[in-house]
Amino acid sequence: MRYVIYGAGGVGSLFGGRLYQAGEAVVLIGRPAHVAQIKARGLRIVETDHTETIVSVAAAIEPLPQMDDVLILTVKSHDTPEALAELRRRYSSDTPIVCLQNGVRNEELANAYFTRVYGGLNVIGAQYLEPGTVEALGPRSLAIGVYPEGTDDLAQSVTEAARRAGFQASVHPRIMAPKWTKLVGNCHNAIFALCNLPVHEAFADPAACQLIQMLRDEASTTLTAAGIAHDPIPPVGPAASSPPPPVPMYGSTWMDFRLGRGKNEVDFFNGEIVRVGEQQGIPTPANRLIAALSRVAAERGDPPGGYTPAQLLEMVRTTMRAPPTIRS
Repeated sequence: MRYVIYGAGGVGSLFGGRLYQAGEAVVLIGRPAHVAQIKARGLRIVETDHTETIVSVAAAIEPLPQMDDVLILTVKSHDTPEALAELRRRYSSDTPIVCLQNGVRNEELANAYFTRVYGGLNVIGAQYLEPGTVEALGPRSLAIGVYPEGTDDLAQSVTEAARRAGFQASVHPRIMAPKWTKLVGNCHNAIFALCNLPVHEAFADPAACQLIQMLRDEASTTLTAAGIAHDPIPPVGPAASSPPPPVPMYGSTWMDFRLGRGKNEVDFFNGEIVRVGEQQGIPTPANRLIAALSRVAAERGDPPGGYTPAQLLEMVRTTMRAPPTIRS
């Protein structure tokens, strides 16, 4: 099989690069500047100890299909519709596609174009630094399963390849449950961007921890009411059993702010909780406010920052008492 990593940014490039190092056939499909640098000098992977590896993996701005391709979709959720339409123009409907993405709607969208759809849960610490360069930040685990549920030989094959590449990988028969769990965790991503804080600093800040816990509790309550399977997430704070490592990791939403892309995934994290809450008649003021602030920031092209955790926490508390006021 050849793995076509479509949307090779931080996570996609690191995953594809490791697969290639393990002997798999891989091509990274990414933005022109990123692809140009990889073609010129290879994919540069920077480790947390500042050591570097150059991986001579193939890269292109668009795929040239082969019969044995497995599509690994790693674009942001807001880019999924366009990516799927492009892939379907090039590939037959029975081409296997793995949605190794955050959010829970990508598989549903892919199922309208392809008949062999797989959910992918990734817990891969990676950051895009500059064209041709990504940073490996520690966590390297994933799970694969048939969408909406089940397992098969392809899921097993992809999992085995990931293990050979150094990832903790497993086949999951009900893959959407852990993806919903991760979505609850991802509701805090906007905090890192709005406050311009790395993850470990946010998790050491009392106000940020209170806000993150409010977002998570609100999300979990909403999903439970809707009958959506997900696992509990441990509480946050200085006394947490597994605090994040002290490395400068900011998250994907922060990167969207930094690059001024004009859009981010918050509508597919906090916004998803808001939508489910509306369906269930459950108020979700914390997630609604954070989603709205992030949307405004994206539309204005704001860089990371602009708020402190304490300011956001007070805004949420005010929102619970009265309609929110969002800065224009």
